[in-house]
Amino acid sequence: MNKKFSVILILSLLVLVLTGCSTKTDSEQPVAAQSFNLIAEGRLFPVEYLDHNFTISGYVDEVLVANDETVTRDQVLATLVSSPEAQLALARAEEELISAQYALDLLSETADLTLATAELDLTLAQDTYDDALGNSWTIGVPIGSENSIRAAELALNIAEAELARSVKKVTKLSYLPENNLDKLNAQSAMVNLQQKVNTLMTQLNYLKSTPDEIKTATLSSDLAIAEANLTLANDRLEKIKANNGIDPNEENAAEARLASAKAAVSSAQAAVDAFSLMAKMNGQIVDLNLKPGQLVSPELLALSVADFSQWVVYTDNLTEIEVTELEVGQAVEVTLDALPDAVLTGEITHINSRYEEKRGEITYTVTILLTQTDPRMRWGMTAAVNFIP
Repeated sequence: MNKKFSVILILSLLVLVLTGCSTKTDSEQPVAAQSFNLIAEGRLFPVEYLDHNFTISGYVDEVLVANDETVTRDQVLATLVSSPEAQLALARAEEELISAQYALDLLSETADLTLATAELDLTLAQDTYDDALGNSWTIGVPIGSENSIRAAELALNIAEAELARSVKKVTKLSYLPENNLDKLNAQSAMVNLQQKVNTLMTQLNYLKSTPDEIKTATLSSDLAIAEANLTLANDRLEKIKANNGIDPNEENAAEARLASAKAAVSSAQAAVDAFSLMAKMNGQIVDLNLKPGQLVSPELLALSVADFSQWVVYTDNLTEIEVTELEVGQAVEVTLDALPDAVLTGEITHINSRYEEKRGEITYTVTILLTQTDPRMRWGMTAAVNFIP
């Protein structure tokens, strides 16, 4: 505790002792209740301030401000030597953003074409389904028609009859020598007729047969695929009609691409902005710690920006018993050790709800906003705070 604060506290206690020891000479006069003025030690701060530092490491390129200079929010205060890679990444991200936006816009511009294409796709899918359905009807049905089977049967009967006559003829000529020309011709005709019968028999069996398992499976699969494609084509057309001629799936993909491109631009822009230190608030430059060519890192405090338009005092040594006597809006008087001739007025603006343990006691921090100021005031001055009952 500093000397000024100690003197004030001792004087206050002395007044209390003298008041307590005094007595009234007139026994009929009531004893007046005396109020206890609570005094605490605090420290002076600007009403708002923020420390500033770069978020990346690098060499300082330019310092654009000086100590005590007034700046505004988002003003560039200093820059680092820029990175070509970061600039290139930003340029590429911006190009992708333009492309993504164009792709999304194109969906609206080509809505009529998209709708017409969807209608054509549905027509083609219907034709394919009709063909597959027609082919599926052959499953379990003889390959040949009734007429073709009947014709094949008649042709076979005729060939078998001719073969039977040929066999009889060969039998009648069996007595002739083997080299007999009539006998040889008869035998040759019989062989040819036998081959004809075999061929007609094979054709008839084919016409009477049904598709084999592989063919049946193929026909069934073709029909299922065609039906699924028809359903998809119909659903797509209905969705496009309901969405003003735009395919919802294509629109969702284009919007997702655009959102990703915007995020990439924001990320790339943040990487470029990291080479510039910008003011986070309006105020005055304090503790500038930068110079061109200097190597800096995120751990290095570059400067602070403070708002000196108002001043506050923070006192953090009020105990749990003392703080119950205070309330927001309560008037206070503040005396700075460095300016003992100036008594400044103020009021409590905030009482911390959370406690701290200091010097073995439970304490709470109280914020006082000064309603009077002095041009000689400086950040960090020690203050004696008199809480007025």
